[in-house]
Amino acid sequence: MTESTDSVFLKRAPHHQDALNALGNNIRKHFDEMRLFSTETEITLEEYVRTHETEIVEATEVGFVEFQKLESIRSPGHDHAHLMDVLASALRIFDEYHDLSKSEKLEIIYACLSHDLGRAIEDELLLVDKKKTEFIAPAIIGRRLLRAAHLELPQDMQTRIIYDIASAPIPQTLHRTADTVHQCDREQLIGSATISRGLAFDSILKGREIPIRLDPTLRLKLPVPESPEDTNWLIQYEFLMRNVYPPTSPEGSAAGDRIKEENCVILMLGLEGKDEEYKQVFGPELGLITTADNPAPNKRPIPRVVFENAQKEKAEFLKDLQTQTYVPGSEVERALALLEIENIFLPKNAAAVLQERLVQCSALERKNFWMILEYTKRQLHERRIKSLESLKHVVIDGDAISKMAARWVVEELGERERKFSLTHI
Repeated sequence: MTESTDSVFLKRAPHHQDALNALGNNIRKHFDEMRLFSTETEITLEEYVRTHETEIVEATEVGFVEFQKLESIRSPGHDHAHLMDVLASALRIFDEYHDLSKSEKLEIIYACLSHDLGRAIEDELLLVDKKKTEFIAPAIIGRRLLRAAHLELPQDMQTRIIYDIASAPIPQTLHRTADTVHQCDREQLIGSATISRGLAFDSILKGREIPIRLDPTLRLKLPVPESPEDTNWLIQYEFLMRNVYPPTSPEGSAAGDRIKEENCVILMLGLEGKDEEYKQVFGPELGLITTADNPAPNKRPIPRVVFENAQKEKAEFLKDLQTQTYVPGSEVERALALLEIENIFLPKNAAAVLQERLVQCSALERKNFWMILEYTKRQLHERRIKSLESLKHVVIDGDAISKMAARWVVEELGERERKFSLTHI
């Protein structure tokens, strides 16, 4: 039987991330995985959670209030809104598995909430490798939640939470809880979900330019994220679209392909009227780049059906967009309005920085940016409606732990939807 592309990809991992893979393997040395994820340990943790479920939920609710006061959840692009989106993905995946235990759900919830804690102080700790276990453990375990709630979870669960977060560089750990946490975060790396948070983090905070420039070197190889060559907002999304680790949940591939389709549409809109740049980005899909050209592994083509679906969706979107009037010079206002709807935390100079980025754009590029914003606004609205509908049964019929997380997500998405309905952009 021939292995699927995703299966091969997960085993081999992206070649461009050798350093991350080495780091992942190093991290594994710090954990006794066989014991930590053994059936015996899971039975013990499940018994603890079932015995103390009411106290755990009450204590976690108290801790969540304190959690929202942390400086770390006001780091642009890695803020409270992002954590709620990650948690929304987790709740969807709970339904996909059907048989997750209460202790597994609690572990995933804590890891999803805690995975980006410490972001706010990273720039002040230049001598510390933020990916090393020694830094990760004290920064993200969520002990503040636990202490504020006067709750002490079993040490094995705390260690599993640390592992779930620290093991993010590993393509697939084969531990269901860890792989679920990773998938939830990776689903926010591309597509409409990342445009608002990415605009805040990549462009406003990190200074990446907005338009895609014609650059022959990008035809066959893409810059690695966070490398010195990683200077473009949308090129990074091309990289991630082609190289993000495949999802591992039962229905994850369908969700992953849908996100890639959205990402394709976003790139296509950014390249509208820029034929040479379009060929540069989508060369593998257009048949302009073959194995004979010896492209880098990170320029691997996306599935044909994903590309073709994106082409159709872009055409339909542009047809619908004809009913809206583009006002040159309104791009900053519209971008900030979108970020406000999505509850993205922004630095005080966000408007000035964004205006500076747009000054570097041509009139065509500014209009394309506007189209990306309009498409993103529509897609996020549709995603919220779908999520809110799917969470109804959890809030009503779910177990206490799932209900708790679902209420948080429903409150967040409901607030965004109310802002969307009141904002005319």
